[in-house]
Amino acid sequence: MPISTESYSSMYDRYQQALIWLESLGITVGSGRLQNYDRTIAYWKDAYATASENEGKEIFPEFMGAMFEVHDIIDIYEAFKDETPSNLAHVIEKLKLAVTGPVNLHEETTTSTKARNFLFEAVVDARMHNPQAGIRTILNATSDSGFQVGSKKVWIECKRVTRLSKIEKNVKKASSQLESLFEQSTGTGHRGIVALEVSKIFHAGDQLLVQKDDENLNRALNEKMDKFIAENARIWESIYQKRNKKIIGTLLRFSFMAVSEQRNLAVHASQWGMNPRTTVSASDQSLMKNFVSLLVRRI
Repeated sequence: MPISTESYSSMYDRYQQALIWLESLGITVGSGRLQNYDRTIAYWKDAYATASENEGKEIFPEFMGAMFEVHDIIDIYEAFKDETPSNLAHVIEKLKLAVTGPVNLHEETTTSTKARNFLFEAVVDARMHNPQAGIRTILNATSDSGFQVGSKKVWIECKRVTRLSKIEKNVKKASSQLESLFEQSTGTGHRGIVALEVSKIFHAGDQLLVQKDDENLNRALNEKMDKFIAENARIWESIYQKRNKKIIGTLLRFSFMAVSEQRNLAVHASQWGMNPRTTVSASDQSLMKNFVSLLVRRI
C-alpha cells in the first residue's frame, strides 16, 4: 500500500481551513503552538526546495515538529467539520485544552503533558467517526472517547504512555475507569477498550524514520507495531485477567515523520493496531474485526 502524501502547499491549505474551523468553535489559535506551526509551514512549504544545508539543519526540529502535529488537527477538522457546534461540546472542550502546551514534542515534560493528552483523545474521537461506514463517535461520552456500532456502545479510555515502565500503571488506571463506567451503565451492549498512544516510547518527535521506498516504509511500520504488541501484550493481558470481561482489547497508536527515499519527501506516518483480549468472546471478536476494517480504511 503506497504511503499517502501531498504537497506541503496542499497540506498547508488544509491546515488553514482547520484553523478557521477551530476559530469558529471559539478556540483561540492566534497564539501558542498552532500559530507557530502556521508560521513555520507557511514559510517552509516553498522555501524547503531551495534551502541550504545549514538552513535545513537549523529549521529541521521546528519544521518536523510542526509537520508531525498538524496532521492530527487536520484529521479532527475533516472528521467533524459537518457536525453542529452544539453536538461537539465535549470535543470543543478537549480542543481548547489541546492547543496549549510546549511547541515542540521533545520539549514536553512530565508537568506539561496535559495538552497533548487531550489532543490524543480528540484524535481517537475523529478516527472513530465514520457514519457512512456504520461507526459513529459517541460525542457526549462520559469516558475519554467512545463509538457506537449497531446496538453496541464501545467506551474508550485513552492514555499517552511515554516510557515502557509506565504501561502497566496506565492500563490499570484505564481499565479501572472502564469498570466504573460499566457499573453506571444499564443494558448488555456495553464494551470497553483501552487506547494507548506510544509514540514517545519510540522517539521524542524530532527524528525521522527513513526507508528506501513506500513498500519498505509500510513494512517497517507494520513490523514495529507487531513487535511492540508481541513484547508488551503480556502486561495488559495480566491486568485484564482480573477485570470485567466487557473490556475486549487494546487499541495502540504511534506516529513518525518518515522519509521514503525513492520520492525524497518527508511524510507523516501514523500506525494503528488492535490487540484483542485473549479470552474475548466470538461475538466481541466479530465486533472488533468490523471495527478494525473500518479503522484501516481511514488510515
